[in-house]
Amino acid sequence: MNTSYRATRRQATPSHKKKSDTPHHLNHLSDVTQANSVKRTDLHPSTDSEQTLFSKALNHINGLVFAIILSSFTLIFFCLLWRNHFSTDSYLVRDYIAPFWHLSLGRYTSFALYKLTDALGIGTLDSQRILLVFWIVACAAATYAVTTAFYSLCKPAATKTGELALKLLLAAAASLSWLNVFHMDLILFPELALSDAAGIAATGFSVKLFFKKGAVAKLASALLLYLALGTYQSFIGIYVALVLFGSFTHYLTDKDYEAALKRGGIACVSAGFGAILNVGLVKILRALNIIGNSGRGADLSPLNVLHNLFEILTYQPALYWNADGLFLPGIILLFMAVVVLCLVRVLHTASRRTKKLFALTAVLSYVAAFAPHIIESHILLTPRSNIAVWSFIAALVLLVIVNWHNQGILQSNRLLSLPTILKSALMLMLVFTALSVQDIAQDVYISNEADRIYALAIGTAIRTYEQQSGIQVTKIGLTTDTKPTGAFFETRYNRYELSNRILTVPYSYYCLINYMNGMELIDVPVLDEVKERYFKDKNWNSFNVNEQLVFEGDTAYLCAY
Repeated sequence: MNTSYRATRRQATPSHKKKSDTPHHLNHLSDVTQANSVKRTDLHPSTDSEQTLFSKALNHINGLVFAIILSSFTLIFFCLLWRNHFSTDSYLVRDYIAPFWHLSLGRYTSFALYKLTDALGIGTLDSQRILLVFWIVACAAATYAVTTAFYSLCKPAATKTGELALKLLLAAAASLSWLNVFHMDLILFPELALSDAAGIAATGFSVKLFFKKGAVAKLASALLLYLALGTYQSFIGIYVALVLFGSFTHYLTDKDYEAALKRGGIACVSAGFGAILNVGLVKILRALNIIGNSGRGADLSPLNVLHNLFEILTYQPALYWNADGLFLPGIILLFMAVVVLCLVRVLHTASRRTKKLFALTAVLSYVAAFAPHIIESHILLTPRSNIAVWSFIAALVLLVIVNWHNQGILQSNRLLSLPTILKSALMLMLVFTALSVQDIAQDVYISNEADRIYALAIGTAIRTYEQQSGIQVTKIGLTTDTKPTGAFFETRYNRYELSNRILTVPYSYYCLINYMNGMELIDVPVLDEVKERYFKDKNWNSFNVNEQLVFEGDTAYLCAY
């Protein structure tokens, strides 16, 4: 019973009457009633305590169930990644992952992690199955952190079941930041699993801490962001989108415009300082000759920035039509149409100032998604480098969900209501994404297996030549026919390094041959006279080791078709 309600009852009891004014049998009844009331009052503290313990137990069970569902979903989503797979870089960095190369790219956290793994004798490629489990757990943990951050902006749910349902819906939206085809393109470089896991977890908890009160929490949030940027610069866009839209969502609830601007300012300053730190550190280390030129540094010249902005603009149709070739055509456009309709409903009665604040939030978040590319010296718009776009989409959906929950319209069960349509579209988006992710993984396995089979065939041909000639082959060179093919015909997803034939990659083809055959061949250039003599005007459509591999002394020459 509510305490204030009990106090009201006691005040309303006519205890001020004298006993002599009341009939004897009523006096006796009053005494019994008061005695019982005292007994009930004595029992209330233990009852309240039991209710508190029960409520806490429910909260823990609710949180545990949520965490189990989230982790299981993430593990199933990326289940095919548990099988060993290899990128165009994998065989090159198998024995030494070159920490200073990561440092030259501004990935100082990765540098520290890989120096540690080298010191401990841990091979990041050979240990990929274990490290990928950490990566998957990091995705689940980051989703959990972002979900609870946005849940803190929600009004309390009416029931524990409603609370769990709301958290799962928020998690479905938040997971788009990590569970997407662009991020899949990144983790198909399995040697990066450890550093990427650290970056994902740091970004997720950086967002969570940002919405905690106090300067210490804001400082911790910024430090985690800087750790994340030291693994992959694209995480800056994820942070900015989730924090700025989270701040705007907060504003829709409390209508404190100055507080919203202050939160946004802190977020932008934190992100800006992180970007300056990253770029500045690389330039300082290069000036000290500690690192070399990676060829991917920053170029802040106006002409370069304008050129990059133009490239980014022309990239947008491919991005939203089929995720740059990695998604079903038109699905993202349909999903975005639903999200835009929902945003129109959220903002249609909003003040002009609110709409301006939303526009500013959207522009800053979207620019941040491409920020590393805007200042890139040699722009390369690979899918994996644009993962922050998915966080921009996720943040829009999170904004709508929180706002509608607080307004009490999210629970609409009407078939054609916008809340129902949004939930359905979100679930379908995750289903299509899961299917695409598994399909891409299967493509990579097909390509990997074909590469390994061909590498074994090359090794067999080399050993046969050695036995017949008595000459040990120590060198190998790579060239191509007139119309080389970068990917196998059996694969469907071919963007940049994705599903690329490793035996056509100049810097790693010989590493694959060495790995598969236990050799130590050295890569050498193919002389023009060798090309003229053996491979002039040749154009193959399939692998033929007898025609595409020739020998001169201790050197083998491979022509990729």
